[in-house]
Amino acid sequence: MVEQVMSVPPVLAEEMCVTASPGLTDTLCVEAGERADPVTGAMLTPLYQSTAYKQESVERYQETGYTYSRAANPTVAAFEARVGEMEGAKLPAVVFNSGMAASNALFATFLSSGDHVIITRCSYGGTNRAARVLWQNQFGVEVSFVDFTDLKAVEAAIQPGRTRLVLSETPCNPVLELADLQAISDLCRKHSTVVNQGAVDVQEEGSGPSRTVFQGRILHVADSTLAPPPVMRGLDFGVDVLLVSLTKFYCGHNMHLGGALVTNDPALHEHLKFKQNVMGSILNANTAFSMMQTSKTMNLRLRKQSENAMKIAIWLEKHPKVLWVRYPGLPSHSQYDIAMKQHTHGIHGSMVAFEVRGGTAAGRLVMNACTPPWTLAENLGAIESIMTCPAVFTHSNMTKAAREAAGITDGMIRLSVGIEDADDLIQSLDRAINAVPDLGA
Repeated sequence: MVEQVMSVPPVLAEEMCVTASPGLTDTLCVEAGERADPVTGAMLTPLYQSTAYKQESVERYQETGYTYSRAANPTVAAFEARVGEMEGAKLPAVVFNSGMAASNALFATFLSSGDHVIITRCSYGGTNRAARVLWQNQFGVEVSFVDFTDLKAVEAAIQPGRTRLVLSETPCNPVLELADLQAISDLCRKHSTVVNQGAVDVQEEGSGPSRTVFQGRILHVADSTLAPPPVMRGLDFGVDVLLVSLTKFYCGHNMHLGGALVTNDPALHEHLKFKQNVMGSILNANTAFSMMQTSKTMNLRLRKQSENAMKIAIWLEKHPKVLWVRYPGLPSHSQYDIAMKQHTHGIHGSMVAFEVRGGTAAGRLVMNACTPPWTLAENLGAIESIMTCPAVFTHSNMTKAAREAAGITDGMIRLSVGIEDADDLIQSLDRAINAVPDLGA
């Protein structure tokens, strides 16, 4: 019986990924990528914890689609199909062992020495550091950090013939500015000299895919980590590649690291899969199996998290000791119109940013005084509520001047709102804020 189970060819990822209906429905959130085992009838996709796969003969090598788990694994393939379906893609995602592994694979796929990339000035700290320290300083890629709320500034930064990528982030971490994805996608297409979307490379055997298929194109890559599918599907706005930290909302339980790149373009997908293989950064099967399950509740979690975040943001706006508060669902947000255009069903995510009167000293007093259900930590997107000091925890690699230019003050507090009772979260915040002496504006 064991031999019978092992000899059944696993379902290929391409067969498991279907075109999703508009919007992430609760049914799709549960069913995406999941296929009952054809032999046992087990409802959950099995955990295939194997490095190598039996081949029937030399002539039939790769016939099952699996040879070595650095290249492909059946459990990982099922999860890639799942992420692709949830993001509304026509192709499976390409998943990596962390969000930063996905970021660096993206850069390695599309950038070479002498190329130019435009990145939002308010980007995740890890992305900012990798762009500056690794890709600019070590590999000779020119990086421009630009205010993506100013489309004219983005367009002005484009260097004809050199700009390869435009990397937006929405909402951006941690100041929660929004990017108009369709407008940026249109800019990239306007300034591309070649538009060859959908073509597949022809390359010399053994050499890997060639770069000719996307030369002349300016690709729009959007980091949509803070706006997962219950909030927004970035591919609906002309984005070429989505960059997602699976660590956050796909996991949702502070348990695993992971990252994904998602595209509808077969040629780009081929390149990304190649880099996943040669860089050895594929997600491990255990994590893929676990995230297959945790991501099934993403819709439920995000609805509750968004509801809590809105209640907390409204309460903070009225607190006399709060200097400012930013949440995409608040009408006071300067880009509320973009939130209404891009976000679905009134869900705006779990992230809130604010600052109390009294500057850095007051902000740190609040963070140091936080009590359960809040935890002072660095992650976001989980069911537990987390409070973070971005200037110290996530963006300390940036200079103070660069942080301030991006709107990241030393006293800023970032909240990742969980699924606890909103009243408990507000009462804990109230105690921490009211414990701060009056230090002035």
